[in-house]
Amino acid sequence: MRYAYLGVAVLPPFLLAMCAYLRKQRIYWKLAAQTALLLYPLLGGLMAFQAWQQGKANYLAEVSKGFFPEHLLAMDAFPLKTFFYYGFIHQQALLKEYPLVGKLFVAAACLFSLILIMVIIYYAVIWSRPAYRQHAAGAWLLASCVVIGANVLMLAYLSLRVPPEQWGDLAFWTYVMESRYYAPAMLMILLSCYLLAFYGEMKHAEISGLRRGMRYFIYGTLLIAGAYFMLLRY
Repeated sequence: MRYAYLGVAVLPPFLLAMCAYLRKQRIYWKLAAQTALLLYPLLGGLMAFQAWQQGKANYLAEVSKGFFPEHLLAMDAFPLKTFFYYGFIHQQALLKEYPLVGKLFVAAACLFSLILIMVIIYYAVIWSRPAYRQHAAGAWLLASCVVIGANVLMLAYLSLRVPPEQWGDLAFWTYVMESRYYAPAMLMILLSCYLLAFYGEMKHAEISGLRRGMRYFIYGTLLIAGAYFMLLRY
């Protein structure tokens, strides 16, 4: 259990409690309590074991802390990487020379990622309205927003406080640049997009256009990802 996932690992009981509140079903309160009783002792025991083995419960080494807001400008465009990985182009953009094409590509990826996150948040708010609260979609989308937010905030805090590292050919390295640390957020984005595109109960007029657009987007990214894989493979 590394530092990148600690903020997410504690959330399942809270997410079940949120479902209980939104859907007004007592079974979720029971599940939230049972999950907390099982999960938190396991997490505590795991962190105690890590502290015993490595000296630190969260694998973070002791370093001098400061304040580095410029690190957030290097945040990884992880929502786009959820659907296909553009590693070579991204790597070129992170080299010390910072080629212009790479910078423009990463800027476009970040803009797309911001739009995608805003779409998920917008429809999470819509489906949390009282008229829709009996559907599972609203609770799931809100839960996704919580998990994504916790994952990103944990990495942002570490990047803001911990000095940059020199790593290989990169100008510098910090936590928000590491794609694999966004694994929980990527999973929730992927499932949320499939929910918006294909979930049977989401047939209201407010999202009919979104459903079509999201389906075309998923099909398109699958084709691009396949072509990119073939290009790297052959």
